Amino acid sequence: MSCYALLMPTTRAMSRTFTNIRDHNQRMGFSAAVLAGLGRDDGLLMPTKLVPMENLDALLGMDRLQRGTALLQHLIGAEPVADALPEILLQVLDFPSPLVRLDEQISVLELFHGPSQSFKDFGAGFLIAWLQRMPSQKKRVILTATSGDTGGAVAQAVARLQSDRSRDATATSAVILYPQNGVTPEQATFFCSDDSNVVSVAVNGSFDDCQRLVKQAFVDPALQSLNLISANSINVGRLLAQLLYYFDLAAVHPQPQRCMLAIPSGNFGNATAALMSCALGLPFAGVLAVTNENDTVPRFLQQQQWQPQAVQHTISNAMDIALPNNFPRILWLLEQRPELRRLFAAVRVDEDDNRQAICTLAKLGYPAEPHTALAWQACAEALRQPLFTGADQAVVIATAAVDKFAGLVGQILKADAAAGHKDTADAGSAADCVQLPIADVQMETDYERLQALLLRLS
Repeated sequence: MSCYALLMPTTRAMSRTFTNIRDHNQRMGFSAAVLAGLGRDDGLLMPTKLVPMENLDALLGMDRLQRGTALLQHLIGAEPVADALPEILLQVLDFPSPLVRLDEQISVLELFHGPSQSFKDFGAGFLIAWLQRMPSQKKRVILTATSGDTGGAVAQAVARLQSDRSRDATATSAVILYPQNGVTPEQATFFCSDDSNVVSVAVNGSFDDCQRLVKQAFVDPALQSLNLISANSINVGRLLAQLLYYFDLAAVHPQPQRCMLAIPSGNFGNATAALMSCALGLPFAGVLAVTNENDTVPRFLQQQQWQPQAVQHTISNAMDIALPNNFPRILWLLEQRPELRRLFAAVRVDEDDNRQAICTLAKLGYPAEPHTALAWQACAEALRQPLFTGADQAVVIATAAVDKFAGLVGQILKADAAAGHKDTADAGSAADCVQLPIADVQMETDYERLQALLLRLS
């Protein structure tokens, strides 16, 4: 009997619930949590109990599909759709996530080899594949805000449904809101397309404005008859799938107990998943959440005051977020599991240092986009301190392919060369380099316009 089979009988029979972290009296099963997106009072949903995985060594010794199935069945519990987890993961995990060594201390976990060249392919692909296997008598409308990569992952996942002739692809459509001047042209090509099931909406505002509009739609009584579903990381269905690659990493890293994770962080979903993986038993030495100049969380940890400021537009555009939706999950997790507090920290990397990190990595033979370079810069400094006890190695979580920022990175490297490898010239904003694709809809931060659009789609 395989070690996979030894794990399965206990995990499949258990019932799991998900709790509203603002209202602990509200609990529901996984499928209900996926459909709800948020709980009462906009409360985020989390597993009521994160029970550590038994037989961790056996789990890490499994192949990727077996490990992912066992992990998600442990978290999700007894759900009708859970029987389809092997099939779902075979569909979702059809691309590699290699660990690339940069030097003796630092490696890079490349999560950008999926359909949209972003780590969001894990969560969005899983969420939409799960939804497609849930019974529904109404068309589902996935409503999401994107700072660059979620939109592409959702659009690509919806497009893949059309190639699955065993399922009704027209039963799911997506409406994707994005800041008009806050994504690169390369990012926009993944969700601004001629796919009739995907509607792209360019908002004249910030990502925080897009998130606010989406949240307003989910609590709008006029839209209650619609089958709206969130695909942002506020949806626990997307969040759980992000744990998969941390378990994959622990399976291949020779010494995870000496390893700090450096995670570029905007909405803090990825950092939440990393901490959850530690709560489940993975022995990483620390989780370092790295922000750009939108540093609400690092300032909060230093000053114990929550003081979001106006959004600063940077070259690491997917992290231009002043109100990170998932940070309340981290606070809740640290309250529930105080032993995790020593494993979490957050730091800021300035814009000039981010540009210089791109140039330095290029000279080292590793072309990187701004988010990966920013995390590398922070972890190189954290290892010198050291920031976490026992951490003398680090893994940078590479969240997007450099090709999605080709114009921007090219300008930065060109400016650096022209300056004689000294201070780089202003590389402009993320949207300056190439002409942006045209969105299906353009709008101000006007909720009534979004409401009318959604009513027409129904």
